[in-house]
Amino acid sequence: MASATFDLFHYAYGSAAWGIFHRRKENELKNNQDAESHAPAAINWFSNFFFWGKAMLTVAAYLLLVIYIAHYLVLHPQPLKGA
Repeated sequence: MASATFDLFHYAYGSAAWGIFHRRKENELKNNQDAESHAPAAINWFSNFFFWGKAMLTVAAYLLLVIYIAHYLVLHPQPLKGA
């Protein structure tokens, strides 16, 4: 669930940050179509945090799932049927 939350924040923040940045630059450079604009590096910090956070949370969830399944199989072995 935490990974899905980070995924939502990743997309929501990225869309909002770049949308606001783009709109501000559009208004600033309205009359100058040839002007170049550069985005600050900090605009992606939160997006990167949420992206790597969701990746780490997903890996952690899979590790916990594997540990749970392995633990269950060791404590509750099932005999093979039909052998």
